Amino acid sequence: MEEPDFLPTNLKKYASCASDRQLFQSLSPRLDDLISYFETGCDDVTWANRHRKFLALVLRWCSRNYFSNRLPRHKAMVIVAIIRKYYALLAPELLFFPSFYYTIKIKAFDEVHDVNCLLFGVESDYFRNLFRSSFENFTYFCQIKSGNLFQFLLVKEYLNTGDIGELWRLDFDQLKALMRLARIWFLPGLLEKCSEIIKRYIDRDNVVATILEAHRLQYLSWKNEAFQFFNDHEKGLQFIPADNESELRIQVLDLKHDTINCFNQFASEVTHLSMDVDLALEPAGKDLIDSCPRLKGFDMSGSRTPLQNFGFLPSNLIELNLSACTWIHGNHIRVIAQNFLYVKKLELAGNVQLGFSAWSELSRMHHLTFLNLSGCHQLKREDLVLIARSTPNLLELSLEECRQLADPEFIDFITLCPHLRVLNLSGCSGLSDRSLNELGLRAYQLSYLICVRTTGFTDQGIERFVRMRSSLLKLNLRSNPYSVRVIANLKQEFPFLQIEN
Repeated sequence: MEEPDFLPTNLKKYASCASDRQLFQSLSPRLDDLISYFETGCDDVTWANRHRKFLALVLRWCSRNYFSNRLPRHKAMVIVAIIRKYYALLAPELLFFPSFYYTIKIKAFDEVHDVNCLLFGVESDYFRNLFRSSFENFTYFCQIKSGNLFQFLLVKEYLNTGDIGELWRLDFDQLKALMRLARIWFLPGLLEKCSEIIKRYIDRDNVVATILEAHRLQYLSWKNEAFQFFNDHEKGLQFIPADNESELRIQVLDLKHDTINCFNQFASEVTHLSMDVDLALEPAGKDLIDSCPRLKGFDMSGSRTPLQNFGFLPSNLIELNLSACTWIHGNHIRVIAQNFLYVKKLELAGNVQLGFSAWSELSRMHHLTFLNLSGCHQLKREDLVLIARSTPNLLELSLEECRQLADPEFIDFITLCPHLRVLNLSGCSGLSDRSLNELGLRAYQLSYLICVRTTGFTDQGIERFVRMRSSLLKLNLRSNPYSVRVIANLKQEFPFLQIEN
């Protein structure tokens, strides 16, 4: 049996197969080989047209196994990406009716459409559950009532091909309605595409209303597009891009009349506020802070004006950023602990003046779960030990650019603080594989490790750490000289692990 062009060397062992069915049966126990052979075959159009039976067998096998929970979703997404890439070639093989777990009829208002279950069910939990319900009732038919026929046809094109050719033609109201439907049907990719188009309707007259509407509807990508437009045209206020749909972060740069009037339009929705201490202490600044009923975080990083108390801030804050405030000392930490009883996130990055007295005051902050000590070069073994003992509930910690840290200091710390979930060790060049080994053994809840420019870790140390730490979900290895082989091995061996490199 001839091979497709540019077949990888490791797949040439299947050349002895005499037929499409035999080739499929040889590949199916080895999922990675099956996917790779399927993609290479699709890339060679001549070979694919000669071996359509093989393509059909792969497609039906993948769909049936996905809906019977024998094909992991992350692998199904890879297959769907291949199908969309070669949709014109594979279209004749995608609809084979009737066929449980492969094709189904959807009644969309006055029309009935045959659709491929894999293409619809992998990206959208809505359609996945809808199809499963139909299959459990032994029917090839289901009905949708949300949206309208025009919107369904657009969604169908997107799910089949990964794109909508005429999306750019839709007007503002049509795009907004499609985004609403995309949220109902759990289609984040379509939401992103709509946000890219709908941003052209943002102008200086409607940007405020757009931000408020996108925030209330929780359209994160659209909201960030509106943020970018606002920041490019306004100077007194700047929006900070959000990672969470429910957050609205604003930086106040002055207290001019126009700035305050503009801020008042957002005040009821603001969750995080950034302002210099000098501005916050002015009567207009205090009024501005008091006008935010949902405020939960305040950022005064970089402020040079010393404070004796923090009475201008609401006592129910749960996040405080005091980074690069050279006037911060242990007594300020004590005041914060006494006046803000619910603080969960404290940022003290760049405060190299902080010492033993400050770390001991952290024991008063009983709800503290996030601590940022990036750039605190003064940290030594006794400091880390005291921090670990003072923050028994700590779940997230950043030690970025703490260059004096060495293996003994870090090992003592992780021994006392094994329950961390997120840890940033970027730029900690004094750490070696010894620290990684202890982290793998003791940090039993660690799900995210950031080690950008952590040059002391080796290929072997990273591999051993990942294999020991089964709880790990995300690993940032950017700007590190790890070999391509190691990264490829980890991605293949741990497909659920998100590696940034």
